[in-house]
Amino acid sequence: EPAGETQEQAPAPPIDPELLKEEADRKSLNPEVAPDLSLPDQDSVLALDYFHGSPELVPLVQSDGELNRTTGHSILKLSINPRAASHQIVTLKGVQSPVQMHVDTPVIYLRVGDDSGISRGGTPLVVDTHGAGSAGGSGKDASGGSGGSTNSGYVMVRADIRTDARVLASFNIGMLNNSVKQQEDVVDTTTELLPGGHWMKITPKKPLDFGEYALMEVISDREINMGVWDFGVHPVAPENRDVMKPQPKR
Repeated sequence: EPAGETQEQAPAPPIDPELLKEEADRKSLNPEVAPDLSLPDQDSVLALDYFHGSPELVPLVQSDGELNRTTGHSILKLSINPRAASHQIVTLKGVQSPVQMHVDTPVIYLRVGDDSGISRGGTPLVVDTHGAGSAGGSGKDASGGSGGSTNSGYVMVRADIRTDARVLASFNIGMLNNSVKQQEDVVDTTTELLPGGHWMKITPKKPLDFGEYALMEVISDREINMGVWDFGVHPVAPENRDVMKPQPKR
């Protein structure tokens, strides 16, 4: 009996620093975002939702308004006049996104860097509009890798519901982060690179009203990415499909 006690008091063997570093690297690839709920390897953009109070990770699909929907992160550059009057830039089919959030401040996680396990291939298509193009070629092109760019900014844009469509209008990029001149349908976000540099955490700066939205990437002061991630905010919507739920450790 006493011998067992002395065994328990023996100092723990030292852990190899290399193993500790490997473990930290592994955790940074799949960080925990809620108790027992970690980000996966395979999806590049996910939203943290709470359904009946339980955390769930919901994969978000990128769409460029055509029928091209992808789970990756593509760059489809659109040059916009930063001060032009608001006009239609992306139209998404259907009046409601397949993904509905049940909370008004959904946090979105975007895989960044080149190791997101998603191969896009091909070169990005640059869409030039009415001579506003070619400016803003600041080298902030995230299209080379398969993850997002840490140089981009992100906004949540409220969609205007039309007959069987959701319309996203252009906005004044120069007014982002300007708390005095809020743009009615644009919610600015805070972005935070998680430890290890594999994931970007995107949080709206204010709660979202009920409605339909898209997360939009602002590449530079004159360019946005036409590939957007759409979702709605409706607390009474049914549970989303293909969600990831907490996995209690055994």
